Amino acid sequence: MAKNNLELDEIKKLERLVVEYFDYVEDVIERENTFTMEEFAKSVNEFLEFRKY
Repeated sequence: MAKNNLELDEIKKLERLVVEYFDYVEDVIERENTFTMEEFAKSVNEFLEFRKY
């Protein structure tokens, strides 16, 4: 059985971060039409750096 070790405020922050990232990716895909897995991995790191997470 898994145990959730995050507090409610931490879960909300993480959820907000994920939503922001997916909105960003959706915008990139709409503009560029393609998004490789390598670009995806790079964008995750860049986004997390930008958000100071």
